[in-house]
Amino acid sequence: EGETLSRASTSWPWLLRKDWPRSLAVRNEGHTANEDLLDFAVVKSVRDAMKFADLEDPNELCDERNPSRSLTLAGMRVRRRICCGCSVGFSPMSPVSPLRLLIDFLGVLSLLFDLITIPVMIAWDLPHTGKLRDMATGVACFWTFDMVTSFFTGFYSSSGEVEMKFHLIAKRYLMSWFPIDATIIGLDCSTILLSYVSGEAQGTSGTGLLRLAKASRMLRVVAVLRCARFTDIITRMLQRNLPSGFRILLQIAELFMTILYVNHVIACIWYYLGLHAPSDTGHSWLAVPIGGFGGQTYGDAEFWYQYLTAMHWAMSQMTPGSMQVVPVNTIERAFNVACLMSGVIFFGSLISTLSSKMLHYRMTRQDMHSKISVLHRFLSEKGVSPGLTLTIKRQIADRLKVEKPLAANDVHVLSVLSKKTRAQLQCEICKPYLSGNPFLQLSLSLDQTLLNRICSTKALDFCALAPGDILFEAASMANSMYAVSQGTLTYVRDPTTSFVTGRTEEIVEPLRWLCEPAMFVDWVHVGTVEAISVCEVLTIEVEQILESANMGHVTKRLACEYAKLYHKIVTNTPQVILPELSDISIPNVSHIDIISRLPMDVRCALGRHCLTMMQDSWAWVLKKNRLLELAQEIENAQSTLFVDADEEIQRLVTVVSVQITQGGHGLQEERTLVEIGKSDMRSMTMTPILQLPGTKPNIGETPADTVRRLLKEELLPLNAAIQLGDFHTQLDHSISAKYSLKTTYQKHIQCANLMPNATLPKLQSVDSMRLVRELTTSSAAHLSADRDLCLGEVMLLTNGKRKYLLAWLTEEQFNYFGTPSGGAVLSNLVSSINITDEMVQDANELFRAARRSEATGTEMRPVL
Repeated sequence: EGETLSRASTSWPWLLRKDWPRSLAVRNEGHTANEDLLDFAVVKSVRDAMKFADLEDPNELCDERNPSRSLTLAGMRVRRRICCGCSVGFSPMSPVSPLRLLIDFLGVLSLLFDLITIPVMIAWDLPHTGKLRDMATGVACFWTFDMVTSFFTGFYSSSGEVEMKFHLIAKRYLMSWFPIDATIIGLDCSTILLSYVSGEAQGTSGTGLLRLAKASRMLRVVAVLRCARFTDIITRMLQRNLPSGFRILLQIAELFMTILYVNHVIACIWYYLGLHAPSDTGHSWLAVPIGGFGGQTYGDAEFWYQYLTAMHWAMSQMTPGSMQVVPVNTIERAFNVACLMSGVIFFGSLISTLSSKMLHYRMTRQDMHSKISVLHRFLSEKGVSPGLTLTIKRQIADRLKVEKPLAANDVHVLSVLSKKTRAQLQCEICKPYLSGNPFLQLSLSLDQTLLNRICSTKALDFCALAPGDILFEAASMANSMYAVSQGTLTYVRDPTTSFVTGRTEEIVEPLRWLCEPAMFVDWVHVGTVEAISVCEVLTIEVEQILESANMGHVTKRLACEYAKLYHKIVTNTPQVILPELSDISIPNVSHIDIISRLPMDVRCALGRHCLTMMQDSWAWVLKKNRLLELAQEIENAQSTLFVDADEEIQRLVTVVSVQITQGGHGLQEERTLVEIGKSDMRSMTMTPILQLPGTKPNIGETPADTVRRLLKEELLPLNAAIQLGDFHTQLDHSISAKYSLKTTYQKHIQCANLMPNATLPKLQSVDSMRLVRELTTSSAAHLSADRDLCLGEVMLLTNGKRKYLLAWLTEEQFNYFGTPSGGAVLSNLVSSINITDEMVQDANELFRAARRSEATGTEMRPVL
């Protein structure tokens, strides 16, 4: 209260109400108290049975007619699942998954190997041995692997949906490609086997060896049937959501490879005809001398010269090129004529394709010029001044040249899709942005059908902005939230609509959220957002989002409670931080803090859902006992599990501590009471720790309630001498060593001081001065000699269940013992302290005396 500003001393923005933001109303107030997911009395009566069941529908968390029975059955089901083993399912591979993409890429390489080598082997009579046979063996192994994976790869049905059911995948593959694949793989194996047999039959007759070699090559010809798979693989690649430039390159590469392969086959056939075809003239083109003069013929040249010559001849038939190689017999002439006729058709289709591309470009330019002409006519008829006319023309010309991101309404063919498919498309596009909002991600993870319900409405829409366009203006009502998809905007505030002292500007980058408070309160824009570059923004209508959330019992309860807490925080914003309130951020709102303050039934629903996800994960197959311990923690309100914005399960632990300090009384500096060891009553060995006295809240406890319980249990002998102060909260993030989960520790620290002139009761103390000196000289001799490690008296307290060692530490001592070397010294110190039975009895008697004095309402007389 001393830090807040008075309204009289603050210049109030004249476009905002005098009681803003206290006047903001909460959205979604339809929830009533009797709609709790779990009745608190029921929770207490079935605590031994409740274990957060694995339900199909999150709305089945409790049976409204008999909630006790529902929770009992839920606990039995989840305990049976955890104890008997987690059911880890194996799902088919998506046809657009990265693994399928890798297999398809390897399939293209294998196809190219078969399609290139087989015609060459037939034409040139190459032996199927050596490296060629080894590579063919590798290709056969790959196609065998591809045939197996085809039974586990989903496919697109006639309706355009991905089918991922095993029996339908197997049925489709068995009735389509499996007979061809199995036949070709069998022939490949036979070919490889024959090649090995022919290689081992070097000592047999030449006729038998030649027969085996020819049979091996003939069987390889069947593998050319796989060329039909090439189109299937390319089609599957094009079905992926690839960049438009990459898709065009892939289509061009497909066309270019097709042209090359056709010429490759023609070249091999041309060489085969020259080598093996009968000649009515007694000559072939291979017998013609190179260059037309006497000397070496084409048939006597090396392999690569022969192949490139045949390839050159084949390409000259497709294009208007010349070639000195000519047919010299009837069969060669007939083949030449057939190639020329095919070349005419091919060359004509190539020219028509290029012409259509140029015509499309000209039509686009003509459409732009016609629009400018209509604009010029309109401005002339209305008598617009020349200066403004020039400005308008230039701005429109510039904006027409800018390519805005396409929206769904711009793609007219999407209107023929079914409503279900359109909703799936909307889900796929919008989910990455919705997951960036903590509340929406929490709701979507809790109810798997919520995203489909949202996308089935008109709650989501992408808005394209050109430079200079206004997204929203200050002082207007906010009915939407915004997520920046691409581009850059600027956010401007001025003193008329916000609490800033002057005009302020802030750059809004992609993936930023705007107007998040509109989801929970009737927000008023306090600034203006204008586009700097071409932008795309996802607009989210909050009323329709809330209507979709209210259709589910669990999500409705979460949305209502979340909105109440959000509204309470915003409306109680101290005036000192009012200048920081904006449409971009609310500094005093914390998602973690809201989750920790949600009612017990909502946090149980969040934890139950996360436990279900963990049970179905491979990482938790061997951690069933940890799952049971984690479920017990959630049941006792000692921790909360939720899905964060990164779609990872996060553990939230709330701890309430008391920071008791004392100063004066002859002390040179302020000291804090710190726990340095604890154990149960039966153990005589203390576990070293270094923390403030604290504990976790119980079910339904506020931090203040937890402090009162802590003072009445662990710190009861000190309760009469403590004066409580302010609360403050801090967040620590780490990985839990016990559960290997991302854990956020929310620490509520109650500041307290010893009362002035207060005298402490005579605590059972342990003289640690000698031990510290001995440990310092023996095991920590490297420490500086002037470091003050003397703890004085280490106090022993009990509460009937546990024993605690406490000591007054300075800030320097606390920081030192928190280091690895200091922790070793503290561990040696605690383990070396000898706690006798007499000390424990005295500490127990002190606790019982404090309990009796509290029960009778009398103050325990301190013993000096």
